[in-house]
Amino acid sequence: MIKTAEVNKGPQIDVTSPIGSKKYPHIALNDHFDLTGYWSDRKSNKVKSLSYTIDGGEEKVFEKDIENSMLGKLVAWRIDDLDIKKYNDFKKHKLVIKITDDEDMTDTDIFYFKHVSGNTHLVAPEEIDFGRLSVTNAKDKPSKPDLKGDKVVLEDFRKEGSNKLGVSLSIDKFYKDAGDLNGGDDGDDGDDSNSTVDPDRASKEKVSLLHDVYWDDKPVSSKNILVGQTSGPKNKQWQQTTDFTDEIVEKLKIGFRSNEDGQIPGKYISHWTWQTIDSIV
Repeated sequence: MIKTAEVNKGPQIDVTSPIGSKKYPHIALNDHFDLTGYWSDRKSNKVKSLSYTIDGGEEKVFEKDIENSMLGKLVAWRIDDLDIKKYNDFKKHKLVIKITDDEDMTDTDIFYFKHVSGNTHLVAPEEIDFGRLSVTNAKDKPSKPDLKGDKVVLEDFRKEGSNKLGVSLSIDKFYKDAGDLNGGDDGDDGDDSNSTVDPDRASKEKVSLLHDVYWDDKPVSSKNILVGQTSGPKNKQWQQTTDFTDEIVEKLKIGFRSNEDGQIPGKYISHWTWQTIDSIV
């Protein structure tokens, strides 16, 4: 129900969307949302300000010096992308929306919001580059990946006290790009550390580039490389973010080598799988 201003009773204001009562607060799915409503005033020709506070904090004005040429008519107001990053928790928060006219008469409405627990979200680069390389069939100095400014980030929205998590990486074989990015998985583990020839030579359908994976300067399998873990069980924050980018750039290296009979020049592509896993360490 929207309040309508009465003569000589001052301005009125309401929040109409989303709905957020004390008993049923608005469930915020992100760290921002839009807030809309209406105001009216039958008496004053000008509204000094529309403002809000959250949990009794700083008053923030989002509109001011508004001409009220149609006395008593409903006027829409809107706050786009209300920033609630500061309230990164599971508590219920109280927002008071306020109208003040040019006679300093006021009205308020109250809106409640909160976060609830959810799942995890793993962000990883769509493309990683190792640049142009000359290869031989010897194990030469391995190369570091270029993430092109992208990050590997785990966002955890689970409830407080949830178990510690890790992130693993599996690297498939590097196949020569023939225009079909989906035809490069032969079902093996992608680990070429003990290979001297291309296992697909006999088929004559694919050309691959042998590779050896190193983590922290130690040779490892290409499958299920543990690249990092969260610091412990889930904390009190709604969104707990762990950035693994620097560790990956520092510790992950790949050495490339040709087959014994040489390597066809070209662009070689590998499919990488990033996974969130339970950590017991």
